[in-house]
Parts: sequence; structure tokens; C-alpha cells
Amino acid sequence: MTIHLTLTEIDAHIDALDRAEPTQNPMHWRRAFESLKSALEDARRIRSLLIPPGIVLALALLWWLHGDSWELTDARTGVGFFVIVLALGHLALGARFAALKREARIAALLRYYGAKDVPEEEALL
Repeated sequence: MTIHLTLTEIDAHIDALDRAEPTQNPMHWRRAFESLKSALEDARRIRSLLIPPGIVLALALLWWLHGDSWELTDARTGVGFFVIVLALGHLALGARFAALKREARIAALLRYYGAKDVPEEEALL
């Protein structure tokens, strides 16, 4: 089940985990923990599904723009274009999924509270 949380909801859940230990208010804490974990997992899964087609799209556009003429300046332009397309894709996903805007903070909190399946860093590719 995909949970789409707003940035305000993400920040409220982060505050709930920051301010309360699991023993103080277990229902509120558990709801915040589970919501953040689910939102982060879903956003990361969607990002991992959308980045490969983005790479293919960038390569296809690059090939279409340059065709048969490849020189050193074309290669530099191509690498720059490729990086720009990936960066824009990353920014668009961050704008669409609030969990990706606070990804590092959410992952750190989840690991602090014992989530073993949250990696240290999520790679772009």
C-alpha cells in the first residue's frame, strides 16, 4: 500500500519520534514510525523504478540530438546533458515525494529505533 504523506505530515511524524521514546506513548510513536517507514520504502522503490527509464530517455535524446557527429565537445555536452536529465529527475521525484526530501533524517531515525532493513544511504542509480 502506497502511503503518500505531505511534508507537514512527515515533519510531524519526525517530531513525534524525536520527542517521544517508544515507552511513553506507544500508539502515537508506532503510527509515526510505521508511516515514515512505509513512506520512505515506497518512495525509494518508485525512485528505483523510474531512474532506469530516465537514463534510457536521456541516452535516446542524446543520440537523437547528436546523430552521427561525435567530437570531443559533443561528448562533453552529452555528459552534461545526461547529468542534467538525471538531476532534474531526482529533483522532480523529491518534489513529488516528501519522504525523499527528508530521506536522510527519516532513515537515521528509523535506524536509531531499530529498523534493520533501512540502508545507510540510498544511491541515485
